[in-house]
Amino acid sequence: LIMYAVIGRPRRGELLCLAAVMTTFFPLSSSVLTGSMNSLLLLLLTGAWASWQRRKDVVSGVLVGAAAVFKLFPLALLPYLAWRRHWKLLGAVGVTGLAGLALCLAVTSLDHNLYYFRDMLPHLAAGTGYRENQSLAGFTARLCQPSTADAGGGAGWCGRALDWPLVLLLLGIVIRATSRPVRSGLEFALAVSTLPLISSVTWSFHLVVLILPIALLIRRAFRGALSRRAGRFLLVAWLCFSVGPALHYLLIYHPLPQLPGILELLPMVVTRLFGEAYFIGTLIIVASVWVALRNERRLEAAVGDLGLAA
Repeated sequence: LIMYAVIGRPRRGELLCLAAVMTTFFPLSSSVLTGSMNSLLLLLLTGAWASWQRRKDVVSGVLVGAAAVFKLFPLALLPYLAWRRHWKLLGAVGVTGLAGLALCLAVTSLDHNLYYFRDMLPHLAAGTGYRENQSLAGFTARLCQPSTADAGGGAGWCGRALDWPLVLLLLGIVIRATSRPVRSGLEFALAVSTLPLISSVTWSFHLVVLILPIALLIRRAFRGALSRRAGRFLLVAWLCFSVGPALHYLLIYHPLPQLPGILELLPMVVTRLFGEAYFIGTLIIVASVWVALRNERRLEAAVGDLGLAA
């Protein structure tokens, strides 16, 4: 409702498509079943997106700060916001974050908070290659040390050597796509869609935040602003978030039979491929939003040139 209040009412087909996506979106169902706060996180970030588009920077900053109190990874939006020079918004994020910490101290004990920041936070920042971690850190750890997919743990210097440059590259892509004079909903959605990849630990239910960029892409698809190729990629992403996880767990509990000769690696490769379904789907969503934003900018530039020519 918050999103459609900004971009306009959806058509019936668009609404049915979004409903079908949400009912088959495994991260959303797992978030509801586990009782985690990720649906609230989606609500806060969507509210921040809407307020940002309406140039209500203080409200947007308060919502981002509140989201960061529940989960730390929304703080990865700060480089993007700083590059856009949204100082008022950043100030609101900081004040809200400090107020949230003060509230945590008031509700819980000092020892509890010290335990989180001293013991839990460094452990989370180190990341893990366990199969449920859908971030770049988790993917690179599994790439360097495949055994971490089952046993957990990190991959040492190899994982960090791959993870950190990729995170910087991702931040660079977001900043490169930034246009300070214009506030595009796709631009903010691009920054939001990269959050699960940038975070050191991203469990599957954290991917609920991708519903915002997915809904914006569905709107563009029903308005004819996406090419057929882009539509096919969105279909692949949907399969990654719906069918892929089910097949992955099916292969874990009922492994494929061992094959002779060179084909003996095939069952493991297939299982690992479906194990990366969430990660692949997230990459497709990020790339799709980036392409849609680039096409939107090109169209605006072409319309501006026609206006000048007239």
